[in-house]
Amino acid sequence: MADGSWADSIFNATDAIMADASPQANARVDALSASCPNVALNVGIFFDGTFNNAANVTAFNMKQTDEMGGSYNNFHTNVYRLSLLYFGYEDMVRAPCGGPDTVYHSAYVEGIGTEVGGADSAYTGATGMGGSGLEEKLQKGTAVLRSFINRYGGIEHLRSVQVDVFGFSRGAATARVFCNAVAGMGQPKIKVRFLGMYDTVGSFGIPGNAKEMDPVTEVASAYCSLYRLLTPTCWLVPSESMIDLNITKESAEVVYHVVADDEFRLFFPSTSALPGHATEVLMPGCHGDVAGCTPGVGVTERHIDPPQFLLDRGFFENDSVLTINRHLFNEGDKVYIRNVETGLAAPSFNGMMHQAIQAGVPLRERYMDVVRDLTDLDGAMRSGSSLPEPRRRQIAGRYAHSSHGGVGSNMLAPNGRRESYSNNP
Repeated sequence: MADGSWADSIFNATDAIMADASPQANARVDALSASCPNVALNVGIFFDGTFNNAANVTAFNMKQTDEMGGSYNNFHTNVYRLSLLYFGYEDMVRAPCGGPDTVYHSAYVEGIGTEVGGADSAYTGATGMGGSGLEEKLQKGTAVLRSFINRYGGIEHLRSVQVDVFGFSRGAATARVFCNAVAGMGQPKIKVRFLGMYDTVGSFGIPGNAKEMDPVTEVASAYCSLYRLLTPTCWLVPSESMIDLNITKESAEVVYHVVADDEFRLFFPSTSALPGHATEVLMPGCHGDVAGCTPGVGVTERHIDPPQFLLDRGFFENDSVLTINRHLFNEGDKVYIRNVETGLAAPSFNGMMHQAIQAGVPLRERYMDVVRDLTDLDGAMRSGSSLPEPRRRQIAGRYAHSSHGGVGSNMLAPNGRRESYSNNP
């Protein structure tokens, strides 16, 4: 959309939130508001990660679909699990007049590259753009926020709107853009109370920001490269004001970010929440581990001559690893067989829940059981602190899955170091 309508569509959507609801809705509310106070609205919005779609996973598990792979043959994430625990309409607090005083609503937005019941988009999954990309997920988020506000007659009939936003991977990036769009409305009644993120990947356009650019510049550059194939003129779409991943105190009052300490893929750069007012913790595990969407049972991994940096990190130094000398491709090849245990989903989930509840987020307090060996990690995640590096590596050796392998989207970064982009508050 070289005319800039991509960015305008989101701004128009957020502007519409401040508009009055229909005359019919206002009439219904006016009748009640004559004797009842204005309502306090709480809204939770949950943006899942790329190719993460709770409805598709459920349909696959219940054998209700013929679709295979991608978002179907996947796992539920902690973002989805948290969405199930957000207070609902049944938790409404009534005013003495009998009308609503404090109300709660939430919405789960499936991940980029997916649609409920539809085929996954490889292009959108790789770039974050397209029909099920960033724009569409932002539109869904703003649409549900608007619908909840209008349910009570519009912003004039609300005394406050507290928004709580959660996200994983590109869903975390979407959550950041969404929070900044809400802040950009300048409506004093609407505030983002809490922003909770699992391992933000702000990679839009060329996968992985391989040009060593910050995510905003990457988006503009990718679009310019495409449009130059058709026309010598280049419009920078989306605009910098649209794809704003930077977190400020205006973005959200409380920010909690869990970063994967054992993610090494080239195309999964991290977008940090620091420097700034966020609490950011390093958690043992790969990208999927920290979001709770790796297998819920133990698995066996086989590594042929793994890179030296993994050996140096102690990734294969525990009693569950078997080393075999075999002549596979080269003389002296070693095969490392890792028995990866399950358990990282719980500390990640519990930490996010605890931090959110401490910030006032209306979640039902239902913590996951933690294996005894990970109680120190669970405590650290709840307190918003990272365990010492030696202990993180010890945990990773037993519990972290390997997300990298082969070529393509899961390609290992050449130097074994994950690229990270700083926040610019």
